[in-house]
Amino acid sequence: MSNYTPLHSFFKHCCLNGEADLFLTFFPLFASESETFTKFWVNEYKIKKIPRKQTVKFLSAVTDIDGVSFTYEEAMEILKVLKIRHPATANKFKLRFIKTNSQRNIKELKHSPSGFFSKSERRRSTLTMGMRSSRRRKMSLANLTLGARIRQADKAEDIAKALMVQEAIMFSKLDINQVALDKKPDNTIVWFNQIAHWVAYTILTKSTYKARQVEIKKWIKVATIFNNKYNFSGLMAVLAGLNNISVQRLACWKNLSGNPKNQFDFMDELMNCLGNYRNYRKKLTSIESIDETKVIIPYLGVPFRDIVMIYEGNKLYTPDKSDVNLETIQMIYDIVSRLKRYQQLIRNSGLMTAKTVPVNIPPVINKNELDELSRKIKPFNTTIQTFRTPTVSSNDDAEESSNGLDVSEPILVEKSKPESITIGPDPNKWNTCEVLVWLDFIGLPEHKQTFKKNAITGIDLFELDRDDLESMGINKVGHRLKILSRIKEL
Repeated sequence: MSNYTPLHSFFKHCCLNGEADLFLTFFPLFASESETFTKFWVNEYKIKKIPRKQTVKFLSAVTDIDGVSFTYEEAMEILKVLKIRHPATANKFKLRFIKTNSQRNIKELKHSPSGFFSKSERRRSTLTMGMRSSRRRKMSLANLTLGARIRQADKAEDIAKALMVQEAIMFSKLDINQVALDKKPDNTIVWFNQIAHWVAYTILTKSTYKARQVEIKKWIKVATIFNNKYNFSGLMAVLAGLNNISVQRLACWKNLSGNPKNQFDFMDELMNCLGNYRNYRKKLTSIESIDETKVIIPYLGVPFRDIVMIYEGNKLYTPDKSDVNLETIQMIYDIVSRLKRYQQLIRNSGLMTAKTVPVNIPPVINKNELDELSRKIKPFNTTIQTFRTPTVSSNDDAEESSNGLDVSEPILVEKSKPESITIGPDPNKWNTCEVLVWLDFIGLPEHKQTFKKNAITGIDLFELDRDDLESMGINKVGHRLKILSRIKEL
């Protein structure tokens, strides 16, 4: 490469400051599609822009990073450079290649005429890979037997433990470098939606009012365990399921009180997105200030959001385009290194190998299916009746017919002539009356007079913030949070 690009300048900075992981994290961002780290390093070694001693030291640091591997061809290319002037580094690189490379490349290595690897090194690599394959087979058979014996966990403790192990395994395998490049892993998003929809589905498929309330309490207990164990990814997924509009509109949820309701409100406020997840960030900082070795499974939505904001609000290059903007890179890397530290703590904890009772999690359930299940329990039409003096039956059996079968959620009892109001499909065009019906739908009818007094229309809803609601006289924090979250769902 004749031209000294920003990538070369970035390499020089990382090489002289011993920041191998920083360079590898962002190398794909600045390199061309056909350029590999090996080609780049060999070229840097040859052009001598940086002292060769520093370049070789940098390569040695790269080989010490967990997860870094080279293909057989790349290994040969590097060893051709190292074998004459730096034999000690060449030997270290060979051993690292043997330890981390794939079975396919080991076979190529075994039949290689290059002479770079001795017979003992080839034999050791083959034996090591064989042992790993055998161990994997045994683990698979053990898991298969356990799965056949116990089909599904029902207790909150068993579900929480099983899900936490799965969360830990998934997070530990996450390629954090891809997150740094603003590439969101699809498997984590699918997993989050699976859990959230599963929570809602298990509640909506219960046949009676009491059974649904028991199921809600069970999931609140699961969420509480996650919170106590610092599994914030699982906590957010369960809260998303409990906050699903198909569940929230049910009377069994609205009538929930006591300790479960208080626990839910506390956790819901902790993970609320208001203030850029202010409460959640404070919680993380508090945990780390007390003990930096605590195992934490973070909610990935927050770092994803932060990285997007950094990319959108900052420049990647200096104004003259001659160098990488190190301030931008460092901000992203601080987030990435924190996630990598969480990964390492999980790997060292033994959490991923904990014995659990398997759970059968269905694939992501269609939103329309959840809505349909909710409507079977409590029918809802676009034409809703409002009452001047509504009362709700206090009898838990109000849902059930005389033969004991569940027919619907508790309903309002008409005391005067009802007035029919139709909600339009576009919230932006709602008048104040339609907004009042919407308040009924989300379970906050006590604030209808407040909204009516302030003449809040559909357009006004999208302009409301926490301060506006407080000035209107809505003093309960939980109600303000619920209104704002429901507005976002419109």
